[in-house]
Amino acid sequence: MSQSIIEHTRQVHSDLEKLQEAMIDDILSEKKNASHKELILRDHRMKSYLDQTVGTYRKLVKLYEDESGTRKKELATITGSNVFAEFNARLKATTDYHRKFPGASVKLDGGIPVPKVNAGFTGEENYAKYVDMHELYKRYTNMKIFEKCNYFSYLGKCYKLHNIPKQKKIASREYQTYVQDLYNYIYSFFQKRHPLADASDFKRQIDEEFEKLWKEKKLDGWKPEVAEDEEDDQAIEYGPIDLSKCSSWEALEPFGMEYLKSELKRVGLKTGFSYLINKCLFDNNWKFLQGDFKREM
Repeated sequence: MSQSIIEHTRQVHSDLEKLQEAMIDDILSEKKNASHKELILRDHRMKSYLDQTVGTYRKLVKLYEDESGTRKKELATITGSNVFAEFNARLKATTDYHRKFPGASVKLDGGIPVPKVNAGFTGEENYAKYVDMHELYKRYTNMKIFEKCNYFSYLGKCYKLHNIPKQKKIASREYQTYVQDLYNYIYSFFQKRHPLADASDFKRQIDEEFEKLWKEKKLDGWKPEVAEDEEDDQAIEYGPIDLSKCSSWEALEPFGMEYLKSELKRVGLKTGFSYLINKCLFDNNWKFLQGDFKREM
């Protein structure tokens, strides 16, 4: 016996109401002191209910859009002067069906069953109380680009990728694969921990922030390198140092490295000295006198 499109639409509306009732009953039956595991499983059940609700609404929209025109034709047959003729025809079809199949029972609509959810957590994760990144940690320790550390230290710095020189990151295909797998794990863990949140929305916000910083060249770990000459141009302008008043290299220490580098540049020397720059000046018998750089003979 073929089903009426109008009856099918009614059943879909009924399913939506049952889904709403099932969600309400599930929430009301929750314990006052529910455990962390129970709360996580409840969120996953709500996610399952919501997915069913969205699917049911989509089915209902297609019925009302009536692309095939079946709904419109059926409405035309049950209205107007043919309404009683159509009623008698359907009554006859129903009577003939049950006469042909006398043992057929009437199927009553049941409630929505409680979904059996599988949150997908590992034993180490213990329903999102912890992360399980041991495999990623093994790969981390086997890559030369990273410093060796224990697992707990790794958890505290696995996301600090901006500290890695960008030349090493670009040259290592293994590093790029590792970062992609690290991202996939964190994204998947977030979805399992917060099934009712829209992870794609958070990702979109992060992508927008990333693109902005990348465009402005302000992304940590990927900022353009500044040449030494450019750094010196942006440095504070210091006045000349009167070395005639300095009796030893220790007397130069209060000026600071930036001041001493500025003085070296002023007299036309390179500034790539070590922390002992002030000591080297005197150990090699070099002095600044009246703005000229001379060597004592």
